[in-house]
Amino acid sequence: MKFVKMFCSIYTTIVLLAIYAILCAAATFIEADASYGIQAAQDMIYRTTLFNIVHILLLLNLIAVFVYRKVWKSKKYYSIILHVSFIVILLGAALTRFFGFEGVVHIREHSSSNVIITDEEYLNIRVAIEDNIYYTNIPVRYNSVTQTKFHEKIPLNNSELEVKFNSYIQGNKNTPPVINVTASYNGDSKTMDLPQSYLDANIGETFELGGMYFQLVWGPAEIPVPFEIYLEDFILTRYPGSKSPSSYKSKILVTDYDDDSSFGYEIFMNNVLDYKGYRFFQSSYDQDEMGTIFSVNKDPGKIPTYIGYFLLTVGFILSFFGKGSRVWRLSHYLKKQKLYVYFIAFSSFLLLSASNLYAEDITLQNDNWIEVAYASNMGQSDNAAADEHAAHVPSQEDIDGLIKNISEKMQAHSEKAGRLLVQDMQGRIKPLDTLAMDMVHKLIRKDNFKGMNHVEIFLGMMMYYDYFQHIKMFPTSSEELREKLGTPKNEKYVSFADAYGENGEYKLKEYIDAAYQSNPAHRTKFQKDLIKFDEKMGIAYYMYTAQMFLVFPDITGNTTGFLSPGVAMASLDKDTTLKIQDLLKQYFEGVDKGLKENNWQDADKYLGLISEFQRTNGAHLIPAESRISAEIMMNKYNPFKNLTYIYVLLGIIMFVFVITAIIKNKAVNSTKGIIFTGITILAVVLHTAALICRWYVAGHAPWSNAYESMIYIAWAGALAGLLFFQRSLLAIAATNFVAGTTLFVANLGFMDPQIGTLVPVLKSYWLNIHVSVITASYSFFGLCFVLGIISMILFVLRSPKRAHIDQSIVNVHCINEISMILGLGLLTIGTFLGGVWANESWGRYWGWDPKETWSLITIVAYTIILHARFIKKLNNPYIFSVLSTLGFYTVMMTYFGVNYYLSGMHSYASGEPVPIPTFLYVMAALHIALIAASFMKRKLAMPSFSQNKDNA
Repeated sequence: MKFVKMFCSIYTTIVLLAIYAILCAAATFIEADASYGIQAAQDMIYRTTLFNIVHILLLLNLIAVFVYRKVWKSKKYYSIILHVSFIVILLGAALTRFFGFEGVVHIREHSSSNVIITDEEYLNIRVAIEDNIYYTNIPVRYNSVTQTKFHEKIPLNNSELEVKFNSYIQGNKNTPPVINVTASYNGDSKTMDLPQSYLDANIGETFELGGMYFQLVWGPAEIPVPFEIYLEDFILTRYPGSKSPSSYKSKILVTDYDDDSSFGYEIFMNNVLDYKGYRFFQSSYDQDEMGTIFSVNKDPGKIPTYIGYFLLTVGFILSFFGKGSRVWRLSHYLKKQKLYVYFIAFSSFLLLSASNLYAEDITLQNDNWIEVAYASNMGQSDNAAADEHAAHVPSQEDIDGLIKNISEKMQAHSEKAGRLLVQDMQGRIKPLDTLAMDMVHKLIRKDNFKGMNHVEIFLGMMMYYDYFQHIKMFPTSSEELREKLGTPKNEKYVSFADAYGENGEYKLKEYIDAAYQSNPAHRTKFQKDLIKFDEKMGIAYYMYTAQMFLVFPDITGNTTGFLSPGVAMASLDKDTTLKIQDLLKQYFEGVDKGLKENNWQDADKYLGLISEFQRTNGAHLIPAESRISAEIMMNKYNPFKNLTYIYVLLGIIMFVFVITAIIKNKAVNSTKGIIFTGITILAVVLHTAALICRWYVAGHAPWSNAYESMIYIAWAGALAGLLFFQRSLLAIAATNFVAGTTLFVANLGFMDPQIGTLVPVLKSYWLNIHVSVITASYSFFGLCFVLGIISMILFVLRSPKRAHIDQSIVNVHCINEISMILGLGLLTIGTFLGGVWANESWGRYWGWDPKETWSLITIVAYTIILHARFIKKLNNPYIFSVLSTLGFYTVMMTYFGVNYYLSGMHSYASGEPVPIPTFLYVMAALHIALIAASFMKRKLAMPSFSQNKDNA
């Protein structure tokens, strides 16, 4: 009986959840290790009996707690629905896990298929017996951890086929893994190496053994379906002037021979085919764009899982609004303290989030196009820009004179030139002002240099490349790098010309080749600095040679974008080429005249003629003038960076005033409170306007990459303070600080603020729903972290002479717990909505991608924190404060750690991870010190917040 009581307790729930979270976290690190990978993580964690047992125990514990505590008698329907939803979800997941099926279908154009290639691997055995093919298979799995050792005897034609595993050889980048097996039949034996086959399961060598013909293949198995799919056409659409896919779809014909029927259909991302229990999703395509790859599943758990998701959403919404719920009681307590949380405001916020229709959250855009565009070009001796500098080396006096003229005379023209439209390598048409700002910032980490703004620098590098190659404008961070370049070690900046010897050879070729060939995890600091510098040289090369100056529409129709001057003059007709040559010649001469005589009439005229050429020949590609103006305005004022200072400064000032008032046991001056709140409202209004403006400029919701999701989180956090805790200046101060620090992190430099194009899977309304809900939850968790810190500071300030501080701690606790419940609800709903999106897009709710997994870990962590109060020893404000701050590290891991240090489809970065910022170590050290300092004064009883027993 004691064991049953123990198993039915919340304590057991918390222990099981903690074990579950630890197992999930371990799996993500196993997967990230290059020597293991996803299969090893599956075999060591996700597919193990232990992991299944933990799932089963959690399900049984949920049911046991529900029955033992007689939750239905409490009439707290939100709690009943919420707990039932998790039971239903777990049951649906079990059906999918043990009875579901996943695979792929590969079809070339004008070909058909009626077989599904499984995701699981087998040793496939085919035997030709007279005119028939006998087929069987043996389930196998091989990686660095798991090796299936089989020795099977298969009855065959009055004899036995004996198949034995001998060894497994792991593959590398150049060769696939291999298993060595021995097959024996009728006294004959053959030992052979079988390389792993991936997509096509019917590729294998036929051999004779004991008078029979056999074929053994290690790879997926083939499962026939009762209908045939014929690929009529595969259509891939790219962004104009780019190699990036905008969308792709397959036009198919389905023929069902059972009922002699057929029908046509189009499968594309977020548009699936459901037929006879199978779901077909557009997954990928062949590199020659002549074939398609569908992912396919058959999922008996879909309906119960969706029912569970629906109940989950309803349960959380009722827990937010329902009378008698934990949120209701905490806010009712605060109302007595004149700190009431407005539910009407909360409703407005939910409606606002819903109207927006993240990782997290996805994966999404980065600037790797630069690497693709110029990969390893710096090691080639035919570098035109590098060879040119040897022929003409201007004097330092001439260089200084040019810089002086540009900085003093070019400003008015550069503003006009900034409106000229160019196309980036992703295919987005944007003002030169934006491209110049992005590229110059990448090169010199500043928006201006020696009095020249970014547009002036861009034009100068293109028009006066023989001068600009000798300007020391590229920062370096390694003395060893400067030593290899032959420049003084104490000079931080080097020039493009410094990277080349007298005969034009690239000084770093030997070192850069070694750096790129080395394992990213084992690169030295010098190699990392070298790769970054080499990337800068590649960008500079494209600017010097005008290959980044994509301004002329392709009137041939061969492409749908803009061309650089060199490409345009090489590919267009003679008349157009002569016109472009004249336009450029006259424009460049006009700029030169402007710098010498300060007469910009000719430069302005021919700049206008280039713009007219664009409008005449590429009108369908050119964005509206209002959008161009909005983008340039965003570049000029950089609202998200400037709002950082407002939020942080306001948060600190408010915090000082409120803490001082608490210590003195006085209320904050009402006039000051109105002023602080008014400034916060103004900041949020400006923040909202900036988000709307970015949305308008980009043409899609501003949360498609890491930078955008951060600025959205900051907005949601600041807005949450105003809507939910408008009578608590302490909470508003905390949300201001959260918003400010979030914007600060977004603008540190390792996030790319560029507006990019969307990958096909993100062109879905699910992006707006999933990402907006999840990223909003991060704001609440950030608020919980700050409130936990404030609470611990108040614990440190406790003394017998300041008994009133205890009430302030309890008030902060109430706001903290409400924020956590809201955050957990939004994160849970958003995560499972992401599961629906994934299932509707590519046929899988959950693939144990690291981003998904860490979102789940975060949900588990905050679930534990919120349920810790049911354990008597943990039910006090100090414990909750500490846990609310520690829980935030799972959010940071979900958002930053996964995006930049673990692999997966949601990762924003690729290649070398960014360094862990020093301030994180400082923050962690201060955090530990604060926990220790507040520990001595931790004893403070938790109010009941209700006269009734809490069963929620």
